[in-house]
Amino acid sequence: MRPGCVVCTKSLNGDGYAQVRVDGRQLLIHRIAFELARGPVPAGHEIDHLCRNRACVNPKHLRRVTHRENMLVSESPMIQVHRSGACRSGHPFEVY
Repeated sequence: MRPGCVVCTKSLNGDGYAQVRVDGRQLLIHRIAFELARGPVPAGHEIDHLCRNRACVNPKHLRRVTHRENMLVSESPMIQVHRSGACRSGHPFEVY
């Protein structure tokens, strides 16, 4: 956790994101916090947690990115292999 995280520990979904029900719809609290602080998120964009803490709702820790940008900075094992430039056996990736 990064200094300044505002962590919501109640009502986390299965992926660890804080959520709230509004008018019968489940909404992600970090997205609401971002939109209140910085405006709407355009189609084709999503919110990335700079602090890597999915339960954080601090708008200063959030940024608007494309899905590709979000995936390239993620901590998933597949993305870590992609960033390394080689497969797990050490063979370099070829770009076509």
